Formats: sequence, structure tokens, C-alpha cells
Amino acid sequence: MPPFNIVAFNSSILSTYAPALQLFRSAQAEKQMHEPIATYLDCHNKLHGTIIVIRDQKNNITVEMALAILQDEMNTLLQKGKIQSSAIFYHSCFTGQPGDTPTSANNATFVAHEDYNAISLLYATQQGQTGTIICPYIIKDNIIRHQPIHGFDSASPFDAEAAEKEITFDEPIEYTDFEIRNEYEIGIRNIEKPDQIYNMEWEGFIGAKNFALPAIKSILNKAISATKNATITYINGKIGVSSLDLGPITIVGIHVGKSFYAYPAMRPSHTFEVTTDYIEETFQRRGTEALIAASINNKILINFLATDYLKHHSTYRSVKTNWMKIGALALFIDVRPVFEDNTFWPEDNYGDCGLHQFMGTIINIKTVAVLDVKAYVITTNIGFELDIFVSAENVMDGLLQAGGHIRGVICFHGEIIFG
Repeated sequence: MPPFNIVAFNSSILSTYAPALQLFRSAQAEKQMHEPIATYLDCHNKLHGTIIVIRDQKNNITVEMALAILQDEMNTLLQKGKIQSSAIFYHSCFTGQPGDTPTSANNATFVAHEDYNAISLLYATQQGQTGTIICPYIIKDNIIRHQPIHGFDSASPFDAEAAEKEITFDEPIEYTDFEIRNEYEIGIRNIEKPDQIYNMEWEGFIGAKNFALPAIKSILNKAISATKNATITYINGKIGVSSLDLGPITIVGIHVGKSFYAYPAMRPSHTFEVTTDYIEETFQRRGTEALIAASINNKILINFLATDYLKHHSTYRSVKTNWMKIGALALFIDVRPVFEDNTFWPEDNYGDCGLHQFMGTIINIKTVAVLDVKAYVITTNIGFELDIFVSAENVMDGLLQAGGHIRGVICFHGEIIFG
């Protein structure tokens, strides 16, 4: 038995903690790799998805080894008919104490099987914890049914605060919530001890200690290189796209919360530049902010919107929508907002924080209009929707009255659709 454990979670863990906790504890024993996974899958006929975590207790397994093990695990489950299809994604813990520079072998990066047309990158960090965490999704009918439990996904109806108190793991667990406090400090909230905040001090966000921009650069390069040869450049707080033969790459969207300052381009008096023409929009820090850049047929379109959720006020520019076509490839980058008082906005919708990336093909477009809020709701083949608000005089009032589907004052967000 290798010096690590493979643990399988029914990803409905977000609403059914007890069996998942039992599984986690039982898997700590010295069992064969396939036994806890197969047993758990046998017991749950309505399984939406499975999360498998390799816990490398002694930090002696490489990413390559872990991926090979997981691929073997997926193949076994496929052969036994336990799953219909699979895709492997991974995210890495930083080696050493929070604030240490990530090593080249254990950096914040990702691997995805592009043929599944889906990309996801999530981060996890533990104070004093080392090792690489591997996390595959199991996809049924080409829909990603659930996210990993790096935080609490509010799409599952449960009391996150109560659920936090239920967790009584005997050892540190992998998944934490992220709180971005300012441009130099990231707080890590341990799910096991929700009242305990770990600080990660960074020497700015330029260079080797940049937490977020390398991830965005990496995922954009991955997505674009899968279509045409194009490169992403990051210079002095600005992201640019060169070699504009981008083919069907359609949407690149980023939204940030009030207390998120990770990107130098999104700080006050800075600009965020996209593409060859270097169209500049200055981000005015007024609460929730967003930028949409879209590309089709070598054309780059930009939408800028900044809202002040306290004053119910927004400024916006219209966005052209001729790139929203059925069959186009949608790439979505999402930064979930966390506010200064450690609450999320809105509390019942964004119960986690961190980078999320998804790529899929647009299969449906519909228009939603409530009061003066107009939104294009784009559905992709991997089961999430993008709400793009292109005009709003009073965003808050309109969204509150929209009810149900549209929530919050985010002008661009992806909402995972669960089975």
C-alpha cells in the first residue's frame, strides 16, 4: 500500500455530511485503493458525482504519480460501470508555511483533459501542510454536477455555519476558504476551525509570489492554444492578448468583490488592458466590479461595469452581443467576492471564495429583462450559465425583483447548475 490514502466523497457531501464523514474516516484505515470508492458508489444509486482526494501524508508522491494513480482509478470505475465518463483536474497546496514562495513542483497550476471541454482550477492551502491534492470530477451526461468542497457551495441548501461546526476531523483537512484582505495579504480560513484566520503575507503580486495572475495566464494560454496559437502577456499589472487568430474563443470574464485587490490592474488608478488595441478602462473601486472581454473572428469586445451596492448605483457601457452564438466556446474566469466583515455577497448565493474557471460550448442563449436590467443568460454544455448584464440604471432594485435566477449585483457571473 502506498504511503497515501485515496478518499472518495459523494459530492452531495454539501447537504449530506454524515455518510461522507464516515467514509472519510473509514478510508484512513489501510484498505485497498478501490475498496472504499467502489463500496461508496454501490451504496448511492443517485450519485451526482464523486470527488477523489489523494492525501500525501509524507509528501513523497509527485503530481505525475498521483495523476497516473487517479487515471487508473477512473479506468477501474469505468470498467465496472460505476461511472459513465471522467475528467481529472488537480490543484496544488503550497509547500511549507503560508507566505513561502511556491516551488516549481508544487505551484498553483492545473491539468485538465481538454477533450472534455471543461477546465476548473481551485486552490487549497494549509498552514504547515505539504503535499499535492488531486481532485477529479466525475461527469455524467457531459455535465459537471458538483464542485470540490474547497469551501461551501451555496447552491446546495444547507446551513453553512452549522455544517462548519459539524466537522470534527482528527487531522487537518485540505480545503479552506479564501479571504482576500488587501493587495498583500490573503487570509485562509480553516473549515475545521472557522474562527481561525491564517494570514499569508506576500511581497506584492508581481513575480514569483503572484497568487492569481499566473493562474489566469496559464488557463488562458491553455484554452487559446487548444484552438489557435496565441499568447497571453502580463506586464506591469496588465494582461494582453497577442496573435489574434483566436478562432472560437468567446468569453473571458472576471469579476471581483469589494475586498479583493489581488490584481494590480484592479486596484484604484490602475487599468486592465485586453488585446492588441489595448483598450483601457479604469476600475473605480465602488463595491462590486466586473470586466467582460469577448473575442470572435479576431475581434475583441469589452464590457465595463462598476456597481456600488450600498448606493444602488451603477455606471456601465453597452456590450456588443454578436459574439454570443450557439456553438461558440465560452471561457469563464470567476473570482467569488468576500467582504470586509468576512461575509459573502449575497450570503445565500456565494458561500465560497476563490478562483473558478470553466470552459464549454454555448448551447442556449436567452434574454432576461426586469425593470431596466437586461441580461443575456448563456448556457453551456458543461452545465453552468453565464449571466451578462448589459444595461442597468438601478442594478440592485432590478435584481432583487428578478428573483430566483438572477441574484446579487454581479454583472457577470457563472452559476453552476446541479442535477
